[in-house]
Amino acid sequence: MGRLLGKLVDPYIGTIERYVPAIGGISFAPVIGVFVLYLAQNYVLPNFFLLIWRLLG
Repeated sequence: MGRLLGKLVDPYIGTIERYVPAIGGISFAPVIGVFVLYLAQNYVLPNFFLLIWRLLG
């Protein structure tokens, strides 16, 4: 189970870690990753689907 989770999450977290270095040995990449997913789920995707709905109908 841990290997599967690692394979799913590591590319996403690795991308964030390239741009946001660890501060004092603490990586903030998981926190930023959750925040980005939250923004996408609550703001970007609903507006995207609303735009598609308006263009098609």
